[in-house]
Amino acid sequence: MRKYWILAGITGMLVWLIMACVPLAEFEPPTPPDAFFFASTYNCLLSYDASSPTSLSLAGTFTCDHRIDRFKYDHEQSLIAAWYPADDQCTVFDASNPAFLVPIGSYTKDGIDVAVPVNKDYLLGACDDEFTIAKRSGNTFTQIADIQYFGGELLGNPKDMTISPDNNYAYLVTNDALYTIDISDLANPEIIRKNEAFEYRSIDEFLTIEGTQLIARDGDSVVILDITDPSSITKVKSIYCYSEPRFVLNDLIYTCDSWTVDVKIYDLTTSEHLATIEPPSSLRTFTVYDAGEHIYLYLLTWYDGVVIFDVTDPTNPAYVDTISSIPVGYNATKVYEL
Repeated sequence: MRKYWILAGITGMLVWLIMACVPLAEFEPPTPPDAFFFASTYNCLLSYDASSPTSLSLAGTFTCDHRIDRFKYDHEQSLIAAWYPADDQCTVFDASNPAFLVPIGSYTKDGIDVAVPVNKDYLLGACDDEFTIAKRSGNTFTQIADIQYFGGELLGNPKDMTISPDNNYAYLVTNDALYTIDISDLANPEIIRKNEAFEYRSIDEFLTIEGTQLIARDGDSVVILDITDPSSITKVKSIYCYSEPRFVLNDLIYTCDSWTVDVKIYDLTTSEHLATIEPPSSLRTFTVYDAGEHIYLYLLTWYDGVVIFDVTDPTNPAYVDTISSIPVGYNATKVYEL
């Protein structure tokens, strides 16, 4: 028996020596997908791999230390800001590898309703009657500027916000107005215009910039505004559809109302309603992907997983497949390619 204990001891020492001499393999993050989109759940961000457009898979799941009500993804900057108003917290992620998000900083602000990253060092925020700019130091964003009043009146309850492609202007929608804010000097933001009588009743991120046009909901219509001159915004047209604009692709606009379960497609040029697509169960969110020869619509549902339609011919959507093996989230972004 004694010789077995001696052999066991020698074997253990040899294993320890081998482990001590062989370095541990460095961690390799997963390979980023060629095509992807994001969605969110209770306290997670979900990354979907759309490299094979008709067979989606989950690329990654990333847990936040607070709940997530909404999030904003900036594809040019490869950044995500995710927040929850009741928790007064926002986290910014580096999304340069969509399959492996890395938190780079957090921002604490009472009742934060909207957050948009400008770059890795600056974050725009909005809460009741206040627009803020925060700067990152280490892993914390700290407020450096704010605006509460314009023309002697409080800004109102923020609904959504987006930034111009040149990062010089922010467009903030409140419950009764659209504000254009000059952020070319981040330490000294300035409101340069207020569009009155702007009824924007969304509960999600539907404010979209396409070229020189700003697209949003105005009452029962989708409104298209010309922002070529940010100080003099003009209305181009309205499309009556009683739903929120979600995505614009190839002169088509895809809309969905929070009170209904279907997706509608409209022609931006003619304002014509082209199709209505109804999922088999309640809709959580949806996104659309121009994959080249085909355009796909992904319906993320409550009970049936992801339902895929081919909308290459927007007047004749065709069912493709249902993928029930992956989790589904809310507030999906459009599909991007690396």
